[in-house]
Amino acid sequence: MIRRLVSYIAFCTLLALAGCSAESDQRRNEGPGPSGSVEAIPIDPCSLVDSVLRISFPLGTGLPKPDVPVAGARSCHWFSTDREYSLVFGFFPAGYSIDEISLRYADATFADVDGRRAVQASSGLDSLGPTCLLFTELQAGRVAYTQVRLLDTPAGIASKGPCLRIVDFTRAVLTSANL
Repeated sequence: MIRRLVSYIAFCTLLALAGCSAESDQRRNEGPGPSGSVEAIPIDPCSLVDSVLRISFPLGTGLPKPDVPVAGARSCHWFSTDREYSLVFGFFPAGYSIDEISLRYADATFADVDGRRAVQASSGLDSLGPTCLLFTELQAGRVAYTQVRLLDTPAGIASKGPCLRIVDFTRAVLTSANL
């Protein structure tokens, strides 16, 4: 009887540990996790790109994308008018830090966007086209997120130009929004 009880307790403990491990693995694959609350910035990212910016970075109309790339994020998705690249810009919910985000990417490098701390990286999603990421620290520890994914052009060749302009785009949006 005691042996059965001990076996049952051991079995339940193993199940609980396996569940915690699976949850931990799932969180690790979801992207950077928050270190505090998940309150969202009340700004619509699509409204930040006006006609001047759309012409400067030849972009079509933006589409709102809630919860991209993490739950609680607010972002907007555009395609370039020549369909060479897609661009996503948005805000992480509160609680994310540049330092924590930098630990999530093996190729993360620190950068500067008009005096703001930033981290550049790639997502490693080469099967969907090379992807450039930029995480920029805002006031009160908030983080803006910019992603450029290179797409196939009609000629089948994607240039690296959009990835080189990711800092310029982020700078332009943050300046126009006075963030």
